Amino acid sequence: MPQLKMNRNWRVATPFGHTVKFKKGEPTWVPEDQRVLEACLAAGGEYVDSSQAPTLPDMEDGKVTAPLTNTQRKEKVFTLFRTMVANQAEHRENFTAFGRPNAKFVSSQVGFEVTAKEVEEFWVEFQAPK
Repeated sequence: MPQLKMNRNWRVATPFGHTVKFKKGEPTWVPEDQRVLEACLAAGGEYVDSSQAPTLPDMEDGKVTAPLTNTQRKEKVFTLFRTMVANQAEHRENFTAFGRPNAKFVSSQVGFEVTAKEVEEFWVEFQAPK
């Protein structure tokens, strides 16, 4: 867990269930959840050890990525599903107890956030007879 500090007494409450209380100038442990870190940094927190700060890509590289359309998202997820079904022994731990792909695993593999509800909808459609 990284340590952050602030130049004021402040409490950062996130909608994700975390509240981090800062005392002016004192290092405070912050959970490694990226959303919590971003909320603390947005409120004025600074890394105590600058080596813990993530290396962010420069905007100067000229690459602009447009958001994926719903069809593109679905196709990426379906491609992953095909791979998982073809290699079930390899992906055994990436399925839930209900036999559906794990949403966290799917998100980590496709490169964008996929909710459990979306995985459920995509899986039902993927399993439907053609």
